[in-house]
Amino acid sequence: IGRKNSYLDLNWPVLTESLIDTLRGILNDSFVNHLNTRLWQSRTLRNVIISMAQARAAEPLIGELQEATISGVQSYGFFAEIQEVPAEGLVHVSTLGDDWYEYRSRQNLLVGRKNKKTYQLAQNVKVRVLKVDILKNQIDLELVKNKDIDSINKIESSNEIKSSNQ
Repeated sequence: IGRKNSYLDLNWPVLTESLIDTLRGILNDSFVNHLNTRLWQSRTLRNVIISMAQARAAEPLIGELQEATISGVQSYGFFAEIQEVPAEGLVHVSTLGDDWYEYRSRQNLLVGRKNKKTYQLAQNVKVRVLKVDILKNQIDLELVKNKDIDSINKIESSNEIKSSNQ
């Protein structure tokens, strides 16, 4: 017992086979849980990075009119994907202003109570980028109606006439 490397002479099992199997199962479960946690963390990080990149891409567009496609409808507004850059922002119902909008979840639809105007998935709309918050990864949009587009075009054409006369 007192000699060097005497532990090598032990040839009987210290743990039973059932105990060894139990320990392997616990270690495997723990390892699988650890891997699942890491997978979830990496996906979350990827989504945050994508959101930040989208917000940075939309930042130069603040104040500009853009073509967009409605990509999601909720009770508080709709999400629109700007076609020029791969970014998605929210048009809040409070910015629609012309009516009280009702959300119909089964049809994924916002419907105006008075004028029956609808906003639904895949509908093309014109929006103005109001605000970009890179820290919150949020892009706020405002719906631009046809009469607003006409007045903007008139202002731009009169500015062009003034600049060409000078």
